[in-house]
Amino acid sequence: MSVVLCDRCGLVQTRPRMSEEAYQDFYDRYYSSIYHPFRNTVEDYFREQYKRGQRILSWIESQTGIRIKKLRVLEIGCGAGGVLKAFSDQGAIVQGCDLISAYVDHARTRHQLDVIHGTLADLPDGPVPDLVIYSHVVEHLLHPFREFELLKQRLKSKETLLYIEVPGIRHIRENYNWDFLSYLQNAHVWHFTLESLTAMMSRAGFELVHGTQWVWSLFRLGDHPCHELDGERDATLAFLAATESHRWKRFLSPQTLKRETIRFVLKVLDWFGLRERLFKLQQTAAGSRNTT
Repeated sequence: MSVVLCDRCGLVQTRPRMSEEAYQDFYDRYYSSIYHPFRNTVEDYFREQYKRGQRILSWIESQTGIRIKKLRVLEIGCGAGGVLKAFSDQGAIVQGCDLISAYVDHARTRHQLDVIHGTLADLPDGPVPDLVIYSHVVEHLLHPFREFELLKQRLKSKETLLYIEVPGIRHIRENYNWDFLSYLQNAHVWHFTLESLTAMMSRAGFELVHGTQWVWSLFRLGDHPCHELDGERDATLAFLAATESHRWKRFLSPQTLKRETIRFVLKVLDWFGLRERLFKLQQTAAGSRNTT
């Protein structure tokens, strides 16, 4: 996979990309084992999501003053349902979808959440949601404009808020210890700043309500003309160059030591052909615990 930067708008993106068939297969069969090899159970992931959901809920309340009780919340790419459960526990009416069948099964059977296996296009028609959540999902979308065109058909109202959270490029230093290469992964198609996300969403017909460079953001349907970027390409290149010049600092952090140790262990397991076998044993053990 190669990563390129658009000369016109400064959006960093992965090219070439997976086909839609490969995309579906990758998430259902390989994504968890590659990016979360030491996560013991799906319930562990659910708990991580639940904490994220509490943080999202708190941030949205602080920015809008919105009341969560009886709010209709739809999450696209809901994983094991932890974010939805955090909202449900505060009285929201929740619904979601995800491409990983094991996560969907867990959300349904363990936490009785209204979740389907699939994408936005597979969701049945229903009441218009008050809030739609894309938490660490938009950077994975092969066709974001197709996605948001479909979403607009479902919303039909400027009252609905759209929460989008993606890993912001401008926080590589804090979240990835100055290491741009660690930030990149083949699962991510797009690599955003708040400005480049806002520009893309403007082209899709949405306007920014609130946002940070982490990137946490709220959008709604808008009437304003397309938001054009000025200087984003140069600003992003300058930021990445400055970050790369400080790359050596990553070796001083305990996070890097931990990450490099994990990478070394995974390479050894791959060398002896043990990684996939251990992952299957882990899944079997997790399944046994979930049924007892």
